Amino acid sequence: MKHSRLYIAMKTLRVAGWCLLVLLLGFLASGYAMTGRLHVGRLLTAQEGKNWHLLLHAPLIVVAVAHIVPAAYFAWLRWFKKRKRR
Repeated sequence: MKHSRLYIAMKTLRVAGWCLLVLLLGFLASGYAMTGRLHVGRLLTAQEGKNWHLLLHAPLIVVAVAHIVPAAYFAWLRWFKKRKRR
């Protein structure tokens, strides 16, 4: 079954959005563990928080780009593409 470009872009946008949410929560939690704020130090030590924080940079960038590209494509379609309905 062949899916259209719009279907693939929409699925990529949604999956990347959920992955981005999880990665951002982990990134924030590891940052707070490094500084000892909000009692996140109970879950991670400062060194573990630093390791996780540094480890999450690359996946965060990849997933952010995977989320931004389809979102920009849909914004371009909304703003510049002529609508055929009218």
